[in-house]
Amino acid sequence: KSACALFERSEAELRQTHFQDITYPPDLHADESLLAELLAGDRNSFQIEKRYIMPDGSLRWALLQVSLIRHNGAPLHLIAQLTGIDERKRAEDAATLATATFRAAFDHSAIGMAVVHLDGDERGRVVNANAAFAQITRMTGNPAGSEWSKDLLHSGDLDRLRALLDGIDGADAPTQRDEFRIVHDDDSGGWIRVVAAPIRDHSRPERLAVLQIEDITTER
Repeated sequence: KSACALFERSEAELRQTHFQDITYPPDLHADESLLAELLAGDRNSFQIEKRYIMPDGSLRWALLQVSLIRHNGAPLHLIAQLTGIDERKRAEDAATLATATFRAAFDHSAIGMAVVHLDGDERGRVVNANAAFAQITRMTGNPAGSEWSKDLLHSGDLDRLRALLDGIDGADAPTQRDEFRIVHDDDSGGWIRVVAAPIRDHSRPERLAVLQIEDITTER
């Protein structure tokens, strides 16, 4: 009954249906290759995520787990277990789209943006930064690992930056913002506005924040 519900077909229909007929064509080669290895004795079982074609032409994702039973060394029959994974696949696709959208916005934003660490001795260090961030801070080379604030901010404002990062150090912490004095290597100065928000990514062991930085010297 579970297989009938998964494939939206009756038991009689399934008994007359070969897996090749309802497998989405781009997924067929990998499935057949694994089956060939199984029959050749190169493996005892396999699992694969693949798409099946429903009677209305729509596609459904399933996790297929296959084991081969042998008798006196000869293949006897296959045991296949199927689990519907449409919901997980939709969630993965949504996460991938969200990541790609953030990446595009991050890379091409006219506002300086950087991802920084929130943990321990790495607190405030840059993980990644966009071109606008490098331009505003006048950083050269790869920004990863740099302590940009020590090189850029007025020494009297460093405690306020630490306070800003402290303000987003929590699961439900709100976005924080403040304005800071900057000092460049040529002794010229100015002001930047920093907006900071935690990145809630439970797939990563470290805690991260995203900073948005704008040069507001002309506004002061």
